[in-house]
Amino acid sequence: MPYDRDGSVMTAWWGGQYPLIYGTAMSSINAEQPVNYPSGLWSSGWYAGGGPVYVSTIFPELRDIAGLYIAAIFSVSFSDYLTYWTSTDTTTGMDGTWTQQTTKVSPGATGYNGSNPDAYRTDILSVSWPGVKAVQAQFSSFGYGYQLLTWHLYGQPSAGQNPDSLRVWQPTTNAEVTGPLDFGDVTQGSIYTQQFRIANISSTYTANGPITISAETLYDANPSLIPQYNFSTNGTSYSSSVTISSLAPGAVSSVLYVQGTISASAQLGPWALRILAIASSWT
Repeated sequence: MPYDRDGSVMTAWWGGQYPLIYGTAMSSINAEQPVNYPSGLWSSGWYAGGGPVYVSTIFPELRDIAGLYIAAIFSVSFSDYLTYWTSTDTTTGMDGTWTQQTTKVSPGATGYNGSNPDAYRTDILSVSWPGVKAVQAQFSSFGYGYQLLTWHLYGQPSAGQNPDSLRVWQPTTNAEVTGPLDFGDVTQGSIYTQQFRIANISSTYTANGPITISAETLYDANPSLIPQYNFSTNGTSYSSSVTISSLAPGAVSSVLYVQGTISASAQLGPWALRILAIASSWT
């Protein structure tokens, strides 16, 4: 879930301190690799003085959460735990009504291990939390220092939420792509291609062209991932970005292609790209 660029807000609260987590930090903890492992996002730690630490993501609309992967390091691992909470009405991360969604999760449990760089794919904690405004992790009331490594949330806007937007669409069926366009375990020096479309799910507004299709990554490789993935409107000519014409309300584009031409010297490891579809304007 691209919470670092979709209008969501993150907060951290402990010991009376109540700071916001800003864009660069949000991008870091939403990336594939744990940030600054093993020191974490805040190398000095969160010192709660024995009290709990609350970290929240507050969405711009209601969302259905299907999974999460949170990695952190604790200074007193034998007594630390975390619990997950959701709210349908919070505005700050501390107000509103909160519902506890899990019992205590001990270090090393699924969705909680920062030492394995591939864990963000293999240790996702599957959940079903429909129609929530915010997700919160409450860290141990017994620990002293915390370093947040990774904060991944999986899901989508609830039905009827964010209705005026572009979505990645299945290439042959009339349905949204709700999971990744997974290339799987690719090999160096190989070529892989996926198909998709772009849909305007608005019933009112036209997404005016040119609509630009491109990619971004939060955690890059060496050599860079971006030049290794290109787009095409015809499956023959590829470039780093392509444009399509305006999409009327409810319209779906023709089939588009994203191709990975993997360098023979590509760095090994888990990485992901985002597909961006940005309209020139809406009317």
